[in-house]
Amino acid sequence: MKVLGIDPGSRKVGYALLEMQKGEITHINSGVLNVANENSFLIRIKVIHQFFKTFVANNNPDEIAIESLIYVKDPTALIKLAQARGAIISAFVSEYENKIFEYTPNTIKMFTTGYGHAKKISIERYLNIKLGAIKYFSHDQSDACAVSLCHLSHVINGEKRDEKIKESEVMNSSFFGGNSGSRRSKSSIADSLKHLNLSVK
Repeated sequence: MKVLGIDPGSRKVGYALLEMQKGEITHINSGVLNVANENSFLIRIKVIHQFFKTFVANNNPDEIAIESLIYVKDPTALIKLAQARGAIISAFVSEYENKIFEYTPNTIKMFTTGYGHAKKISIERYLNIKLGAIKYFSHDQSDACAVSLCHLSHVINGEKRDEKIKESEVMNSSFFGGNSGSRRSKSSIADSLKHLNLSVK
């Protein structure tokens, strides 16, 4: 089984292709798609979409795992991250409709290090133990390896599941770090969406 792990972003996107055969997991390919030098957000989205459309077509992973939305203080950054994830998923959803899985950052850390709040360096140390010495160009790359490894761990343990992000979870207080913070964040998001004629309830 080959699994493509993705650490999404609107400027840098980590990707990692791991393969499991007879219980042994090997690293096939990983890297970072860096579009930070492109000023136009729409062009970045286009490049990200086309990259993953081509990568998936050329490598034919059996399943795809992607990190779910994370807590972002800046509402505009949150919106761009969500749009980037949408561009990524839309690149292969028609062929992988029932083969795309999402995992929260804490779940990924738990299944790779045994601790849900592990530091980046701890994740990379564990990856080196499981996958061998790999030169990571950034945390985006190592995070993508961790996403793929997390999914394969679920497969090995027979606990494979799809952790969908619900709209209510994006807007609830815990996501924004507390009730009072939730009210301020919702207001900020509403301001950011005015030009789109959208509202946050």
